[in-house]
Amino acid sequence: MFLDVVTKTQRRSKNINYGYKVFAILGGALAFESQNYKGIPVVKRGVWLKAEERSITYDNRKKKSYLSGFHFFTDKYAAELWRGHAAWQRVVRVKVRGIHTYGTQFGHTVGVAREMRVPVRLKRQDKKST
Repeated sequence: MFLDVVTKTQRRSKNINYGYKVFAILGGALAFESQNYKGIPVVKRGVWLKAEERSITYDNRKKKSYLSGFHFFTDKYAAELWRGHAAWQRVVRVKVRGIHTYGTQFGHTVGVAREMRVPVRLKRQDKKST
C-alpha cells in the first residue's frame, strides 16, 4: 500500500496507538499482502516488528516522498472497504508505535509507523471480518 497524498508528517511518536491492517491468509496463517517482512511473508505475532526505513516517492512530478513503514488504516470501516469480500484476507486490530506520517489512500486516512505488533490471539471480530 502506498499513500496517494501525505497530509501530515511528524517526529516519531513514542506512544502506542491502534490501527487496522489487512492481511492475507496463507496456509491458515496471517501474511503480508504486498510485501514481505525481512523476506518472510508470514507475520510474527506477539512481538514488535520494526520496519525497514527508506524513502517512498508518492508524487514524481513534485518529487515528494515520505519515510516507509507499516501502513495501517485508522478506522476499521476503511480497512473493511479495502478488503472487500475477499475470503483470503482478514482485517486485524494491531498496535503501532513510532507513527511518523499520515495520509490518504483511496480517500481513507492511513498512518505509517516504524513498529507494529500483531496480537498472538485474534479477537472473534478479527477472525471473522465481514
